[in-house]
Amino acid sequence: MFVRLGAPKSGDWLASFREKPETLNQFKEKIKAFARKSNEQRNTIRIQPLESLDDAKSKLAETLMSFTEAFFQSNVEQNSPIEFNKIMASSVPRRDDNSQFDCDGLLSDEIIPPPGPRDLLVAGILFSKDLYHGKLNFVFGVGSSSKRKGVYSFVRFGSEQEARTNPSLYLKRCLRLMAHELGHIFHLQHCIYYRCLMNGSNSLEESDRRPLHLCPLCEDKLEAALKVYNPGFYLKKYHADLLQFFAKAGLQEEVEWTQKRLHGSDMTAL
Repeated sequence: MFVRLGAPKSGDWLASFREKPETLNQFKEKIKAFARKSNEQRNTIRIQPLESLDDAKSKLAETLMSFTEAFFQSNVEQNSPIEFNKIMASSVPRRDDNSQFDCDGLLSDEIIPPPGPRDLLVAGILFSKDLYHGKLNFVFGVGSSSKRKGVYSFVRFGSEQEARTNPSLYLKRCLRLMAHELGHIFHLQHCIYYRCLMNGSNSLEESDRRPLHLCPLCEDKLEAALKVYNPGFYLKKYHADLLQFFAKAGLQEEVEWTQKRLHGSDMTAL
């Protein structure tokens, strides 16, 4: 059911970046300070669109919210979209004829408001503009654990025509990005052990090779992180909610995998 990572191909993330291994015990130790500062009243992930939404984008945003609610077992709410003119009039660094924007600039409180008292985090989403970060010429997204904010772009996942031609592929790319990047805000680092949603990716082709599920180690880490805010987190409910989402979204491969995971193993003894 879970596949160990083999040797990376030339150009893959692990061929380019050295990642430190992290055990479950090391992860739990890392989040102790985070847990001490926790507030169980924080139970909402807030989605912040960074541009106006037409019907297609609104539908996708609603689907992303449903998935995020199941994946992170949290309430999810959407803010009113920020008009893109506000970003264009701001001091956010940009390049390539205003088609690519700096993640750190977008994460400023001037653009994406800080999390409120009930908020776990705030996620800014873009559909039509690209992102870069530091020396990286592009990124799909960036999350900050300290700010409890992230910003993500779907523009490299295909044109509107391609999204209509192969909607399942486009949707899976968007879902994978949201879960991966929000996972970073919950302190999950890149996985180097299994084929896993938390694997790093250097390209869209590499990202497409990643599954829409966590490996058993990253799943245990996510459970530990979420129980800080939701002591009643229950792994079987987590998979049951994901199964319901995948079935409604028509993602049959994910339905079959989640059914096996839900019914084929002891969810409390990983």
